[in-house]
Amino acid sequence: EALARFAQQTPAGQQVWLLVSGGASAVLELPLPGVGLEDLRRLSAWGLASGVPVEELNAMRAALSRVKGGGLPALFAHARPAGLVISDVPGDDPAIVGSGLLAPLAVRPVSDGWPGWLRRLASAAGPRAAPANCEVSVIGRLEDAMAAAEREAERRAIGCRREPARLSGDAAQAARQVCSALAQQREPLLVCGGETVVRLPPQPGRGGRCQHLALAAAIEFAGRDDRLLLAAGTDGRDGSGDAAGAIVDGGTVARAAVAGHDAARSLAAADSGSLLEASGDLLDTGPTGTNVCDLVFALATPPAGAALR
Repeated sequence: EALARFAQQTPAGQQVWLLVSGGASAVLELPLPGVGLEDLRRLSAWGLASGVPVEELNAMRAALSRVKGGGLPALFAHARPAGLVISDVPGDDPAIVGSGLLAPLAVRPVSDGWPGWLRRLASAAGPRAAPANCEVSVIGRLEDAMAAAEREAERRAIGCRREPARLSGDAAQAARQVCSALAQQREPLLVCGGETVVRLPPQPGRGGRCQHLALAAAIEFAGRDDRLLLAAGTDGRDGSGDAAGAIVDGGTVARAAVAGHDAARSLAAADSGSLLEASGDLLDTGPTGTNVCDLVFALATPPAGAALR
């Protein structure tokens, strides 16, 4: 509402820069008439628990919003809006970043696959403003972060391979794929990026998709002394806690067992955070101020005394 008032007070013809980062879906909303806070909470909880693809979830959000699905520039239609985007989505499409705050392509017809209560709510919501012209430039991407990791590995003389395909789908399955790829490559370091999903049980524990992926990798590494994996959100926050993610190794499962945690049960209960805290493997960076998806670094370490190349 404060942003809408600011837009109304902006002089006609004034240049306005709209800066949008991945994660903006959660911090900016102006719902359509007839849509309330509890409706948005219900959609968010349902979407996160169901594992629906982020593109579909964003379309659902846009169907209830005045600012998403290209609605934000419409508030500044009397001015000269332009957008700069830091992307956290595959393809870096501004119509998806932040549920499409800057681009109208994210608005799709209400789908028969949506829950009945959501279809009814979207159909009853008030009218949306017409899209406004807005030139948009993408200034930060996951590929930029991965390239920076490659450069740092090169500086440290660590052989590195960047996985071109983005991580997606089930987090535990993605972890197994990363571990398998690491075992088959010659370079000691594998750099991956993307966003996975975790289908939550009825009463989930603590954690996030990066911690879930890290715990699944720790189970694969159990008993080995030559494997490490870091999985973290580039915004410094993963899931329901304050951790950015975790760094696990072949001793994670054993350390957790000493503290009374069973790795398989914790994974099934979506309670990776509790176990990783007990094993001492959580990664806490604090907020980074940006978001370009998640990063995963898998490292095959050499025997004691050998060079890391």
